[in-house]
Amino acid sequence: MTPCVSVIMAVFNEQLNVQSAIQSICDQNYSDWEMIIVDDASTDDTRMVIHDFIQANTEYADRITVLHNLDNQGLAYSLNYAIENSTGQYLARMDADDISSVDRLEKQSAFFDENPEVDVVGSFAYRILEGESDGCEIQKMQFHEDIIDQIHKVNPFIHSSVMIRRTFFKRVGLYDTSFRRAQDYELWLRGYLKGAHYHNIPDFLVYYNVIPVQSLRSIYCSLCIRLKYAAKGKRVVNNYILACAIFISGLLAKLALFRPSISR
Repeated sequence: MTPCVSVIMAVFNEQLNVQSAIQSICDQNYSDWEMIIVDDASTDDTRMVIHDFIQANTEYADRITVLHNLDNQGLAYSLNYAIENSTGQYLARMDADDISSVDRLEKQSAFFDENPEVDVVGSFAYRILEGESDGCEIQKMQFHEDIIDQIHKVNPFIHSSVMIRRTFFKRVGLYDTSFRRAQDYELWLRGYLKGAHYHNIPDFLVYYNVIPVQSLRSIYCSLCIRLKYAAKGKRVVNNYILACAIFISGLLAKLALFRPSISR
């Protein structure tokens, strides 16, 4: 029987975290799910950790599908690969260094069932910093009208918190593989221009890992995407200020390039 929810996760060099991420899906109080994991050519022991987990938890073996990229392709490519090999009508994003609360899939799938007009539903999150939850709350705008009013200024979703209808991808298209970062923000802006309906559940359904250097690069990419879609969205923006912000964030990101790049 085809599951209702497909959890899609791309992973690259997350040997220390990936088991906890998978376990948080196996621990869900909602049982109608499958999980598609794409290993993006990890060079550490990530593949072995995933294999050992499945071997030790055989009751989930028929629910978890593991795919492998021969070369590192990036998050957008890997997520598209997962989507193309999934079967559920609802697709839940998951990152290999984040954790889902036990009621996440239950609450988001129930919300979709009760609100057929919504295409993407996210949630609030607790922050994980340097491997530990510090109690910091990450909140996003809840209602569609507020999200759309601010979508050209801020990413409306925590990426690993979202559940997406399959019909959204059919109408809007998959992730744009030309973007190595902020692929989700580009997708939400593209969806907005095609009339997609958005919402965030005001519950903390994800523990979200924050990586400072990665966040800096993501800010730079987000600014570039924002500039690209500003004209398409017919919003009045101060392009000079935005261009300056792009330049400054890009310079700061380059200064941090000596740090290892982490694929999400």
